[in-house]
Amino acid sequence: MAEKKIIDVRDQSEYNQEHIPGAESIPVSDIEERHTELKKDDEIIVVCNRGGQRSSKAAEILREKGYEKVEIYEGGMAAWKEGK
Repeated sequence: MAEKKIIDVRDQSEYNQEHIPGAESIPVSDIEERHTELKKDDEIIVVCNRGGQRSSKAAEILREKGYEKVEIYEGGMAAWKEGK
């Protein structure tokens, strides 16, 4: 069954400081190796600090690996904190 997953692609130390509740930590540097922890039919939302380079890179890697439902959390953690 497909799920919605929020994947935090920042470094582990950044994730430990603050993250979206329920978000999983898979740093962008690990996404190539750990993408198999995700299901191909899941809806995946990647988040970094501002929704920039790291999110874009992670989304690109996931799409190359066959994940079709990949989005970037626009504005990243900065936007999430503002919306709290």
